Parts: sequence; C-alpha cells; structure tokens
Amino acid sequence: MTHRRSSVAFQGESGSYSHQASEDYFGTRVSFKPCRTLREVFRLVETRRVDYGIVPVENSYEGSINETYDLLATTSSNVCGESYIRVRHCLIARPGTKDANIKTVYSHPQALAQCQSLRV
Repeated sequence: MTHRRSSVAFQGESGSYSHQASEDYFGTRVSFKPCRTLREVFRLVETRRVDYGIVPVENSYEGSINETYDLLATTSSNVCGESYIRVRHCLIARPGTKDANIKTVYSHPQALAQCQSLRV
C-alpha cells in the first residue's frame, strides 16, 4: 500500500510566519504549498489539491483577520486546529546606516501595522 504524504497550503513565502506555523503544527514530513493570497489557500483546500490550509485568524497587534473570517463563512472549509506563533519583526538596512537616516520603510501592510508603535 502506498501512503501519500499530506500536503499543506499557507499564505506567504517559505520562511514566513504562516510557513513556521505550518511546520510547528504538522511537522516537516508534509509537503508545503506557498500561496500568494488567503483566497488561494482556501481554493486549494476546497478543490482538494491540498489536504490542509494554514491561515492567520487573529493577531495580537491588529486583531481579527477579516478576510479569513469572510472566507470561512463563504466556503465549506472547517477549522480543525490552531497554532500560536510569536511574531518578531526585524528592520534590515545596510551596515552603518544611522537610525536618523531612515526615512521610509517598505513592507507588507500587516507587518507595518504591527510595528506602527515602534520607533527606530
């Protein structure tokens, strides 16, 4: 009998917090599928192209992830578990850059919102 390895979709790139949550919950012996959007994660689960999806539901800085709740309400997907990840953002700059010289920071809107109360 051949056993198929479970597959898990997550929103983001390999190494993202959602990828970390996927590995923490499922271990590393599953096949991971990075997705550009939360909608894509749900679509892959709904069409059975993956066995599971990992999506953010709440964030201690920014609260509920409304898109996730909307997708849960409009699809047949169900919650079967949960994982908690500590989010720690880092500011990356060229060596020798002085804090006073940083004028603009580019990132994902969620990450920027999570860091809005921090000062460089």
